Amino acid sequence: MDDRQARIRRRAYEIWEQESWRGDMALDHWLRAEREIDEADAAAMSGNKPSEPADEADKVAPGTHVPNPYLDRR
Repeated sequence: MDDRQARIRRRAYEIWEQESWRGDMALDHWLRAEREIDEADAAAMSGNKPSEPADEADKVAPGTHVPNPYLDRR
């Protein structure tokens, strides 16, 4: 396993712990971790400080349906 994949795996696990161990979100946690690691690497290469990870729940108004491309097949 390369260093990038190991870092993504560790970060996905941290996200999983923060999300109260929800097993049905594994792909989302992995993709979020991958995005965060890639953003941090890009920021480090450019000399910029990486931005704080966005909490997806803060971007959507309560009661709003957010389509899940893996579940919503209409």
